[in-house]
Order: sequence, then C-alpha cells, then structure tokens
Amino acid sequence: LDPSLRMDPDTWCAQLETLARQVDPGFQVRRAVLEGEVAVVRIANPDGARQSWELRRAARSWRIFRVTRGVELPG
Repeated sequence: LDPSLRMDPDTWCAQLETLARQVDPGFQVRRAVLEGEVAVVRIANPDGARQSWELRRAARSWRIFRVTRGVELPG
C-alpha cells in the first residue's frame, strides 16, 4: 500500500466492525465516470439507498474525496 494508507494492524482490526456497518456488500455499481484525476461512481444498495462517491487520484492510489447520499439515478 501507499505509505499514507498504512496503519498499525491492531488499529486497523479494531476499526473493521465499525467500517463494515457502513458498507452494504450487496451494493451495485450503477455508473462510473472517469475524468482526468477524478472518478465519480454511483451505487445503489439493496435497500434502495443511493450514493455517489467522488474519488481523486493520489499518486498510484484512489481516495474517496466525497460521498453524497440520496442521489437520483435513472432506472
């Protein structure tokens, strides 16, 4: 991993349960658009909740810059 993404394994493991509750593993990618150093990924969760993730390139990695909930997606 990029050095900025590395962390102590005990710290990482302690955060897994909290992080796992924030992501529904059944989500579907509805649309992904890449424009230069920015990617916008729209997802739909099985419960109907929708999000748009804006990711920005940081060297060889991508980082979530912004998450928008309740984005209207076509069909």
